[in-house]
Amino acid sequence: MTPIPPHLATLPWYAPHQAWLRDHGLPHHDPGDAEPKRADLSHAYLSRANLSHANLLRADLYEADLYGADLSGTVLDPESPIPPADPDVLRSRGLDVRLVRGRWRVYGWRSRTSRTVPGTTYTPRRWVRAHALSRCPETDCHPGVYLTSRDDALSRWCDGDEGELVRVWAYLDEVVVTPTNQRAFRLYVLGGAA
Repeated sequence: MTPIPPHLATLPWYAPHQAWLRDHGLPHHDPGDAEPKRADLSHAYLSRANLSHANLLRADLYEADLYGADLSGTVLDPESPIPPADPDVLRSRGLDVRLVRGRWRVYGWRSRTSRTVPGTTYTPRRWVRAHALSRCPETDCHPGVYLTSRDDALSRWCDGDEGELVRVWAYLDEVVVTPTNQRAFRLYVLGGAA
């Protein structure tokens, strides 16, 4: 176990999150005597923050602004490998996995407009890229663009409105599978539900 790097020790949420990770048997920096508390960084403004080598495992990053942040050595590091996605798990969740032109694709659905990134619309025949992709397979709510089954998208993101559905696909090697979700680095938008 290594000590918390000085640049992370100044963040008031970091040591308690490391204590929380310790108490859950997960890899962590040495939290000292901090009281355990899972990091909730939802809606946090972290633009241009130095988060290099931060252990963000299971931190809630819902709608966190990470634009320009130093994410090297974290689960958000664009140079880190993406863990292999299991096609059988994706199929069991109602997604279609197919080999097309020598590369595996995952076909699914999502809402036409993003609920977490204002102004993001999924327009047919275009790629939509995530600002960052979390490589963490244990955390459901981390950065990436999400896809799911048709029924799940209808109930979770579209409030039952089929007009809000769009069909999408992602390359299998760019998909991270978590306990209840799947997110990708980029999605290609095929079109609406019709």
